[in-house]
Amino acid sequence: LMLEDDFYGNELNLASKLGEDVAEAGETLLTEAAYERLGAEGAAETVKLERREIAVSKMTIGAYTLASV
Repeated sequence: LMLEDDFYGNELNLASKLGEDVAEAGETLLTEAAYERLGAEGAAETVKLERREIAVSKMTIGAYTLASV
C-alpha cells in the first residue's frame, strides 16, 4: 500500500507502536480511539474484542485485541 500523504499525530504514533513493537505475528491491536470509532459505527458488535493494558516505553496504553473464540 502506497500512501501519497503524510500522516502525523498521537493516534498514528500509538498505532505504529502497537503494530510494530507489541503485536505478535498475525495479531491486530486497536487503539482506544479506533475501538470507540468501531463502536460508534456499530461494527464493534460483530467481533469480540478484549481490552488489554500494555506497558510500552514507561507508559501504559489501553488497546483492544481480537478475543479467542
